[in-house]
Amino acid sequence: MKKVIAITIISTFLICLVPLMSAAQSQNYVVAKVGTFTPESADLTKNGPDYGTGFNGEVAGGYYISPNFAGEFGIGWFKTTDTEAGFDTDIQVVPVTLTMKALYPIGGFEPYVEAGVGAYFCNADLVSQGQRFSDTSNVFGVHLGLGLNSHPSKIDFRN
Repeated sequence: MKKVIAITIISTFLICLVPLMSAAQSQNYVVAKVGTFTPESADLTKNGPDYGTGFNGEVAGGYYISPNFAGEFGIGWFKTTDTEAGFDTDIQVVPVTLTMKALYPIGGFEPYVEAGVGAYFCNADLVSQGQRFSDTSNVFGVHLGLGLNSHPSKIDFRN
């Protein structure tokens, strides 16, 4: 049932973008994002093992529907680990996201706010005394964010 809901949301999102894309001159872009994943959920910190900060990477493609509005599709990977009481735990997640951005161009910069939906494909491995246990699950969720894009070709360094 969750997969049907996710497919419906994603399809609706894409169908709604088609008229907007054809009505405006769009500018496509591709971006690579590298950062860290810091678990903040009580499930990953206070009530159980203390999972650490891990690597986070994403590749996304998007398009400007107008100078103040963009849509983006991304796929990434992040990982966190913990070693406690003889157990080595490794959690890896592949997020697949659809994001809408509201931008405010200022010279060569674009501050933005974003909101979107995502499907998160999770795999957890537990190793203890040479035995390995695995579990997988799929989770759907939403995300919000703030950011700043820069366009060096649009910045006037002469002043």
